Amino acid sequence: MKAVPGTMLFNETILRSWIMSNIPFAHVLSDSGNVTVFVKGKPYTFEKTNPHYDRVVQAIANKDGAEIERLGNIPKAVEDFAGGNISVANGVVTYKGRAVHNSLTTRITRLMSEGFPFDSMLKFLDNLMQNSSQHSVQELYNFLVLRNLPITENGCFLAYKAVKQDYMDVHTGKIRNQVGDIPQMERNEVDDDWRTQCSSGYHVGAIEYVQNFHPGGHIMIVEVNPKDVVSVPTENSFQKCRTCKYVVVGEMDGELVSQLYKTTSTSYTPSTPSSPSCQHTNKYENDDEDDDDEDWDEDEDRDMDDDDDDDDDDDDDE
Repeated sequence: MKAVPGTMLFNETILRSWIMSNIPFAHVLSDSGNVTVFVKGKPYTFEKTNPHYDRVVQAIANKDGAEIERLGNIPKAVEDFAGGNISVANGVVTYKGRAVHNSLTTRITRLMSEGFPFDSMLKFLDNLMQNSSQHSVQELYNFLVLRNLPITENGCFLAYKAVKQDYMDVHTGKIRNQVGDIPQMERNEVDDDWRTQCSSGYHVGAIEYVQNFHPGGHIMIVEVNPKDVVSVPTENSFQKCRTCKYVVVGEMDGELVSQLYKTTSTSYTPSTPSSPSCQHTNKYENDDEDDDDEDWDEDEDRDMDDDDDDDDDDDDDE
């Protein structure tokens, strides 16, 4: 189509070109609600379905070009968020320059490509990569997905722990587990052999692991930093993990159903995220696991007879 002499052919292409050349900060809103923001001549396009759309609108109102650049440049946002430890290029996640390939990084790249928030997952990955156990790094997230255990906004995860009526641990009766308590032990005192089902260390697990254990006691909600997980036993369908430290953040008043939680040292509340950040799709059916737990108790009792370490909060078959 030719322009009529003496008039200007006004279309989106010309408009964008003129804005890029003349205005340091501007935006164009399409009929569909999608918005393109120009910062220092560079365009950043955000669809209306983008989970950060409200933040984009606010940044436009504030003429905050730095925020627009951050929201529009995902790889740069990742590096800034993780202090340079984590980067993403061509769909590959690297940690301190080393490529990381596991189910967690697959989930992160999927969230990024679909435009969903991924901050909590990056925090979880950053914490996890500080773990000195290769097996824990590879298997911990699989355990959480399999057992529908949620992560927290600060990159930790929540799990269940059964305790006695007086809130002391089931095995030694000497470790208190009231809300706000932080039991911890030296990492090298925890059995790091993932092939060993019952051994030394603090055990936390899924609801299938703790329910119906020790009638008359309590089921506590604990927060665990991924870097403190020492082993993830593979037997009995990944029902638990061993850790050297955890925080008791609450007492169970219902199963953990949200996939993301905000925690303090004495509370846990759903974050009601707008993304499937840790959306678990394979809820485990445990009709057969109850029978497995009974056999497991007998084996565990034999192991416990041989263990005299009072500091070990051994398997609470909860």
